[in-house]
Order: sequence, then structure tokens, then C-alpha cells
Amino acid sequence: MHRQDWERLTRLFDEAAALPPDARPAFLARACPDEALRGELAALLAAHDRADDVLRPIERLTEASAGGSFAPGEQVGPYRLLDEIGRGGMGVVYRAEDTRLGRLVALKVLPPHLHAAIALRERFVNEARAVSALDHPNLCTLYEIGTHAGRLYLAMAYYEGETLQEKLARGPLPVPEALALARQMAEGLAAAHERGILHRDVKPANMIVTSGGCVKLLDFGLAKIAEVTQQLTAEGMTPGTAAYMSPERTRGEPADARADVWSFGVVLYEMLTGERPFPGDTAEVLFHAIRHDAPSPLTTRRPDVPGALAALVERLLAKDPAGRPASMREVARALAAFQADGDRRPRRRRAAILALGLLLLAAAAFFPYWQRVQADRARALLPEIERLAAAGAFAEAYALAERAGRHLGDDPALARLWPGITDVLTVASDPPGARVTVQRFDPGGAAQPVEVLGVTPLDGRRLPRGAYRLRLEKAGYAPHERVVSRFLFAPVIHVEHRLIPADSVPRGMVFVPGGRYRLRGWDVPDATPVDLGDYFIDRYEVSNRAFKAFIEAGGYRDTTYWRFPFVKDGRHLGRDEALAHFVDRTGLPGPRGWQNQTYPPGTADHPVTGVSWYEAAAYAAWAGKRLPTVHEWQRAARPDTTHPYGVVMPWGAMLPRENVARRANFNGHATVPVDTHPFGISPFGAYHMAGNAREWCANPMGSGFVAAGGAWEDPPYAFAYLGAFDGFYAASSLGFRCARSADPSAAPPVRPLPTNPPAPAYTPVDAATFEGFRTHYRYDPRPLDAEVVDVHESPDWRRETVTFTGAAGERLIAYLYLPRHTLPPYQTIVFSPPYPIYAGWYSIAEEVERSLAAHIRAGRAVLAVVPFGGLERPAPPDARFPDPRTVSYRNRAVQWALEHRRGLDYLATRDDIDSDRLAHLSFSAGGAKLLQPALEPRYRAILLTGAGLHPGDTLKVPEANPVHFLPRYAAPTLVLHGRYDEMDHLEVHVRPLMALLPEPKRLVVVESGHVPPADLRVPVIEAWLAETLGPVRR
Repeated sequence: MHRQDWERLTRLFDEAAALPPDARPAFLARACPDEALRGELAALLAAHDRADDVLRPIERLTEASAGGSFAPGEQVGPYRLLDEIGRGGMGVVYRAEDTRLGRLVALKVLPPHLHAAIALRERFVNEARAVSALDHPNLCTLYEIGTHAGRLYLAMAYYEGETLQEKLARGPLPVPEALALARQMAEGLAAAHERGILHRDVKPANMIVTSGGCVKLLDFGLAKIAEVTQQLTAEGMTPGTAAYMSPERTRGEPADARADVWSFGVVLYEMLTGERPFPGDTAEVLFHAIRHDAPSPLTTRRPDVPGALAALVERLLAKDPAGRPASMREVARALAAFQADGDRRPRRRRAAILALGLLLLAAAAFFPYWQRVQADRARALLPEIERLAAAGAFAEAYALAERAGRHLGDDPALARLWPGITDVLTVASDPPGARVTVQRFDPGGAAQPVEVLGVTPLDGRRLPRGAYRLRLEKAGYAPHERVVSRFLFAPVIHVEHRLIPADSVPRGMVFVPGGRYRLRGWDVPDATPVDLGDYFIDRYEVSNRAFKAFIEAGGYRDTTYWRFPFVKDGRHLGRDEALAHFVDRTGLPGPRGWQNQTYPPGTADHPVTGVSWYEAAAYAAWAGKRLPTVHEWQRAARPDTTHPYGVVMPWGAMLPRENVARRANFNGHATVPVDTHPFGISPFGAYHMAGNAREWCANPMGSGFVAAGGAWEDPPYAFAYLGAFDGFYAASSLGFRCARSADPSAAPPVRPLPTNPPAPAYTPVDAATFEGFRTHYRYDPRPLDAEVVDVHESPDWRRETVTFTGAAGERLIAYLYLPRHTLPPYQTIVFSPPYPIYAGWYSIAEEVERSLAAHIRAGRAVLAVVPFGGLERPAPPDARFPDPRTVSYRNRAVQWALEHRRGLDYLATRDDIDSDRLAHLSFSAGGAKLLQPALEPRYRAILLTGAGLHPGDTLKVPEANPVHFLPRYAAPTLVLHGRYDEMDHLEVHVRPLMALLPEPKRLVVVESGHVPPADLRVPVIEAWLAETLGPVRR
């Protein structure tokens, strides 16, 4: 989560708060798919609703109605004002004379609404009474409270000195001085907490350091009233207050003494470093950092800070209150111990000097022994380093290796481990002198600090192995961001970048250097290289907010932006006839999913979708840009390389078992804001070029235009394919971004891409030969020894996790979903998942619950067997997908098929499953998955989505070649195909498959890409199941 997330959160809060409470849940579900962000928003709304009704009119008071200040010389009760010494959100502070006792006081006059609102006044008076009972040398003494001219005031002791804020403005404090002051603060807070009083606004501005070095804490209790009036939102919150708030308080959650503990930790960090741990210029930015970012390690910023003190500060700043010290008394004791240790050091010095001679003599004899002991201890760490490296915990392994290296030096055993746990980074920029920072990618989502590595040229910097977001900055030049990792750079990550003057880069765009480029990916239609000039491309997809500006500027009416002839189904259309297709749900010009030319609430920063190629081109012309060519788009989107064992994505190689959820929006439920997923950016700093919205490109292809990148509804490997869509086609998964040539006079030519070549002839073997192939898939019956090891209940289904014995004696894992709303025995869908499940990119249970939930709700059970290589059954780390021409590939296909068949054996043991009504359902059906239905006579129905035959299938080993298996299907087969499928083209890949299938069979074509969306897919599948299996039992 970052700054843009908080800006979006505040906008969503405003929209949701304006809705009736019963309408908010539906709005949140639609406008905020991110579960964590939705939870934060719900907390803010709850705090908003809990606020006293009396506060509503108070919020509307203007600064003018709050009243002005009193003037020096004026009498306020028994106090004569001398001069103003401070002013803040909760009032004005004066130095005043108590005319009764002749002493100086600090008089704080509070805003008039605290006196006008009865509830606030009573709450404030109660707080003040409790504070006045405190008697501690580190707490400011409160003499009395009173009223004057409709204003509440506080009379407090006046102290000569300066605030800690003023003191810190001169820089960090020496460690002994910081400890002395911090201990006093902790003692004062501990005394208040032990009387049940929280401060709630611990910050340097609320602490006086007297001329004698005594700390006095001010303003107890006032923060509680401020919280109520601000309703715990960022609105109205000053950065000076927000910077010290605990994570739970920023979320509007109830806070206890541990919130003061956190704020004290922020102050102590600032005392030691001179800077706050969480930087930011606005409350929104600070709130995001407080909740999600890790501060720079204290010992990195201040090496002379003792390690134990740094560890205490780290505990004080734990995001979870349970991880902080339990009380300020505990903190005070720890600081006292640190201080005492420091005080003892001078007293020890003389004895140490006297003993030094003896120690030196002893050390001469002892040092070799000590070295051996330390080396032995360091050597004992090597097995743990190896274990961590094998588990992929490279940062932890690196830390241990550095520790061991201090005593082992160039030890060969340690030297052997270094290459496996480190990356070596070299960075050069033109011009040199750019500041280099990196932030490590954590797959679990934990916030990692930003580390400054130095300035370019940077040569041979060693880092823990992993992926990093790298940033180059130099005054006067546009910053450059990208993600780097060893997977595409081994053995050295080498980055070179030409920096561009900031004033020459169009706003919101990134620079891409030209050069010779050819398309990469799977089944590219044209691999001929092209020469590209330098150009710029949008950093983000065009957003709903930006497209609305185009509409409001008359973009649909102005003919100058509509520069291309309209062609639909081979026929030229006039402008008015064409624009009649480009309307929203209310018939007004605009994206198909909008209403009244307005995007859905909460989606201003999502990519605009539901626009045709012609609308995208018109917007680009209006913006003074153009659509990128497919070569420009792909050059900006991905590294110009390949990888033997993974799919090359914008951030590098996507390897088996890598979950891309924190990198890109694939397999999602809807679009997300265009500025999210910073660790998925391209080599040139463009966001969401993989996933979120598929993007229009300028090039014609066939009868349509190219679209690239894959979308939120697709599997991740869709990024490697190019699709072609009719120019009038629009979908909730299809958007665009724009480009601009660095030299406006040198726009690139837009070459049409060829369509796929004709399909080869596929000739299956005869029946006798096929029976020989089938023998590879036979297995001896053996006991299943099935066991239900876990049960998960939900409103719509019961999910049982089952283990049973496979054909080769291995233990298999399966998920069985039993519907809630129908009666057993259940019809059952046996699911064959898409390729990412076999690669371990995510769980098969996740895929079932995302894609098949509607069928379970309709009353059908689902069985999903975890395949070898899946997330729950990982292949060995060195395993590679076998060459399809080899016996190894056949053996893998046999293994997967037998796993599938043993799942059917298990279903036969269940009384609640109707074994006569089983259906095979395969998503992204190709390759070895097409073999399974031919091996099983127990199916009553077969359904294939995203299926096709490819020329490469002719090369596969015959015993695992789908060409020979498709004619042997024994059940009625439905093939569901998206007309604009990027991977399986209707004429080239799908019709040859249909030709091999026996009757009965049916082909249904819908208006979609590779994975038809649920609203198109579910009705077709349900109708086929009802036709072949019959109605479910109600």
C-alpha cells in the first residue's frame, strides 16, 4: 500500500459516507476489491458512525466562527495575559501572570466549540480533573480550569526552556542525553498510565525541556477531544500529529496505553537520528507509511547506538500492539538500565587501564584460541546457511553468511555458498552521479525498507539474492524505476540507463529508448525485426478519471479526433452509425460499463475499460498522443530476452511455483487502480503492462486490431500471447495506454500483423495402435486408504480435504466440494485445472472457488485432485518440464492421468456421490489434459474451455499425443470457445480439434478471449450439464 492507496481511500470514504448505511456493503464490494483496503475503509466508516451526533454541526464550524484570540494585556479570569507563546489546533497558549499569587503561568485558551457543545465540555472537564490529580516531576502541573467570555481555559505551570521539537531542530542528540531525556518521558508517561490516563498525543511539540534538563509532558487529555472532533480520519489532521500516531489509531480502532508506547518510540527514534522513522508531507502519506512500511534500521542511521537500545526502539515500533513492551514502566526500567550502564563506564576506565597490560599479555596467549573458537562457531553456521538457501530464505541466509564471514574470511566452504545466496549489482547511468536506491521484494507482502546503495557508477555491490525495485534519481533528470533480479541477469545484474532531462519527458509518461526489436512470446505472428525510434509510453493505463475528462471536453463530438475509417464485419460505416455503438448503459456516448457518462463509484483510478479500438484512438489523439504499435508496447513491457524454464514477465522470469498476486492482477475479480503493484513494473517503469486490463495496440491483425498483456480475468501466461479483436469490440477487461514519439516527425509505421498459418493435417492412429498406447495408463487396483484430513464449512458448500493412495503408492490430495442447497447423491464435476495449477503458481482450491462456485451453488459437487507439481504437491526444486518428444514427457502425462483416475475411484466409494453422473471439465484444455477423457468410460459428459490443437502437437511422443486420444472420447463433448481467444484461434486450432471428436459434440462460440467470463461461461456449462446429466435433486 502506498500514497495513492490512501488518496483513493479518502475518496472512497467520502463516497461511502454519503450513502445510507444499508447501501454501503454492496458499494464496498464493488468499488474496493482489495480486501485489506476494504477493511481499512470499513473501520473508518465505523468510527464515523460512532461519533456523537452533537459533533456533526461542530464539524461545520468555520475558523471565523471559532472566534479570535485574546490580546496581550487582557484579563482572563484572575490571569493577565503577557504575550502569546504558542498556537495549535486545540487553542492558543499565553504567558500570563496570576494576579492573586504573583506567579507566571502558561494559560491555554481553548476553541469556543468545546464550551458550546455540552458533551465535549463535560468530557474535557472530566479529563482535566483526572490530569490535575497527577503529581510527578515529569508532568506539567495543572493549576485550574475555568471559563471566560464563553471560552474554556487551562492554567498550567510555566517553565523556562524549549520544546523538544525546537531542540531537535538543531539535529540528533548524543546518546547519553537522549537516554536521560527519554527516561524522564517514560517515567512521566508510566505514572499517568498507572492512574488510568493516556496522553494520546505524545510528540516533541508537547514536551518542554527546562534549562536544568528536566522534561515536562504537556497537554494530557486534549488529544482525546481532538480525536472526537476529527473522527479519526486524515481530514483535518496535521502531519505533526499524524507522524506520531500508532497504526491502530490511524485505523480508528480503540487504543490503549500501547498507542502511547508507539508514539514514544517515534520520538525516541527521532531523538537518536534527527529524523522521523516514517516520512511524509501529508497525513494520508504518513498513515500509509505507519501501517505498512518498515523504518530504516536505527543502527544503519546511527551506528553508535547500542544494539540493545536499537532493539528496544524496534519493539516500540512494532505494528502489532502485542509486539510492543507491555507498559511504559517496562520501558522506563530498560532505559534506566541503559543509562546506568553508560554511567558505569567512566568509573571502570581507570581499572581497565590498570588491567590493560595484564590483559594484553594474556591476550597474546589467548587470542589464537579465541580465533579458533569463533571460527568453529562460524563454521557451525554453514549447514543452517545451506538449509535456508535451499528453502529460498536468501535474506536470512545472507545475514548468517555475513556473520560467519567475519571469522572465516575466504574459507572455501563459505565461499562455495556465497554465489547461491547473493546477487551482484552493477549500475551505470548516462550521465553518472545518479542516486541508487533499492527495495527488496517480499513475496509475503511485508514492508521492506528502502536502502541507499550510493551513486552511479555502482560496481559489484553484493545483495541478498532476490528481486528488487531499483530507482535512479538525479537532479534535473526524470527518475527511472524498474525491477531487477538474477533470473534474467545471472551471474551479475547489470543495469545501464540513459537519464532524460525532466523537462523533456511528458507528464505521466516514461522514456523508452529505440533500437531494433522483434516480437517475443508464444505463437508470435511475425518475428521480423523492426527499427524503433525513441519514444514515450504512459506510465499507467488510461484511467476512468482521465477518460471522463475526454468526454467532458466533447471528445465524442469533435470529429478531429476520429481519424480512422470505421469498418465492421467488412463494411464501412459512417461516423454517426459507428458512434451509435459507442454508448454507455444509458445510451450516452461513453464506455459500455458506465451510466450517465459516469464510471462506477470508487473506480476513478481504475483503468478505463469497455471501449473500442476507435474510442481508444480518438482519446489518444485528443491527448496529443497515439496508440503504441505492438512492437513499442512489447518493447516497453518486458525484458528483451527469453528464459528456458519460465514465462518472461515485465519484472523478469515467472518461474514455477511463483505466486504473481503481488506483482500483477491476474486471476482476479475485477480491475484494480492503475498505480498499484509497484513490484510488477516493466524495465522502463510502466505499471500493469501484465494483467489488469488487456491493452489495444495500433496494429491491424486479420479483421481486427492487436491487444496485448492479458487481463484481470486471465491466467498469468496470457501475457505471452497477442490477441486480435474486432475494432468495435469492447469488454470489461480491455483498455489501453498511449504513446508519443520523442521525435514527432518520426512516428513509426503501423504494420499489419499476419494471421495464423493454416492448420496442419492431424491424422490419428487406428484403434489397435491406440489400444497399445492405452496400456501405459493401466494400473493395478489397490486400497485407497482414504482419509478426510480437513473440513471447511461455508454458506454454499462443505469442502473436504481428502488424501488417498495413488496408483504408484504415493499419497494424493484432493478437494471435494459438496453443495449445501441440494440433496445427495450429487452429480459431480471432476475438474482438470489450467496450467498454472500444474506449475504451482496458486492452489487448485483457489481456482475452484474462483471459477466453479456458481456450479456448486447450482447443486453439483466438484472434485479437484492436486496434480504433481501443484502447490500442495511440489516437484523437486531442480525438476524441469520434460521435452514433449521424450519418454519422460509420456511418463509425466501418465502420472497426471492416473492421479485423475484415482480421484474417480475415490468418488465411487462415496454414498453421497452419484457415480453414474460424472462430468469432466477442463479449463485452458490442451496438451496432456486432452488425454484424460479418452481414458475414462465413467464420464457422462465432457466440457472443454479454451481448447485447441497446435502444430507442436504433431511432435509429441505418440503415447501422449492428443491427436490420437480425441477420437476416443466416449461421452458427449461440449467445446466452449472465446471468439477472440489469443491462444486458440477458431479456424486454426479449434476446428481441427472438433473434427477429431466423435459425435455427439457441440461447439459454442462466445464473444470473449481465452477464458470466457462467468456471465458467458456459466450459463453454457449449466445448460450442457442439465442436458447430459439431467436436473439436480432439490
